[in-house]
Amino acid sequence: MYHVNFCAGPAQLSGQVYSSLSQMIQNYQGTGVSLLSISHRDLLFAKVNENINSYLRVLLALNEEYEILLMPAGASAQFAAVPMNLKSKGHALYFNSGYWANAAINEAKKFIEVEVKTGIDLEVGTLNDEYDYIHYTENETIDGVQWSFVPAAHLPVVCDMSSSFLSKLIDVSKYDLIYAGAQKNIGLPGVTVVIIRKTMLNAMNAGNIPAILSYQTMQKAESLYNTPDVIAWVAMELVLKDLIRQGGLSVIQEKNKTKAELLYQAIDESRLFSNKVEAKNRSLMNVVFQLPSVELTTAFLDFADKRGVYGIAGHRSLGGMRVSLYNAIKQQEVEYLISVMREFEADSFVA
Repeated sequence: MYHVNFCAGPAQLSGQVYSSLSQMIQNYQGTGVSLLSISHRDLLFAKVNENINSYLRVLLALNEEYEILLMPAGASAQFAAVPMNLKSKGHALYFNSGYWANAAINEAKKFIEVEVKTGIDLEVGTLNDEYDYIHYTENETIDGVQWSFVPAAHLPVVCDMSSSFLSKLIDVSKYDLIYAGAQKNIGLPGVTVVIIRKTMLNAMNAGNIPAILSYQTMQKAESLYNTPDVIAWVAMELVLKDLIRQGGLSVIQEKNKTKAELLYQAIDESRLFSNKVEAKNRSLMNVVFQLPSVELTTAFLDFADKRGVYGIAGHRSLGGMRVSLYNAIKQQEVEYLISVMREFEADSFVA
């Protein structure tokens, strides 16, 4: 039986959220109707929508200059939705910092002319007004890198914040559009949060955008243009409420920083494990590390699996290991993983 789950996504949620969802699947809010079958037009579900918006505004100190949209599917759908909705002059600047930024670039090219700057923590520099927006991916789950600042520009700034959203304090005023798939820090797959400046939203020309991807359509429908994934919405409601209960994003940020520091310290002190990411760009959410050989990597993954550690194999494109330290991961779970790593290292050198 697994004791800890460091899966990169869908990520682990708290035991209380699982327990609440389990009960609601049997009987939602005492109605005698399963959450699996409750109507999204029910007044009870309207309250879920209201709570999600309210909780997000509390956590982000979000003022009325911004609209919150709950879009169907994952962040990958936003790779298309962003250029479709924001296209005006027909040009956008994208920063390619890794796997997911590259995926966003490839999708955007189907709808808009894209200029690419490759790297992370790149200064925007002097730009003219030829771009409709600039886009970057704040945290790369596969590459284990994270931007340490927000690229500043006089143009609209768009950010894919899927794997770091609500893991730390966010100054939303620096962004014009943020999108984030829920299945990392705030819930289950099936819904994506879009936070967009209202002035940008109101200036859009819906044109020939498919309704399901149109920000204006979703705004007018209060995010209920189609039947949403009700389970994913309720899961998000529960997670957001719990983040507030814990003390908000300043508290969450410190917890996540401590977890990451513990694991990186263990890797840096190790004679066997290594991380090649420059310190200032190390992700606090997804820690990637390696062993000297494929054979040792395979042996360690098997060793960890037998000790109840789930979901630490690196992405198939990079290999090695990847440990995801999303909000629901507890410090003692990180400490347990470190003990497993040290046990394997001790055994390896004895052998």
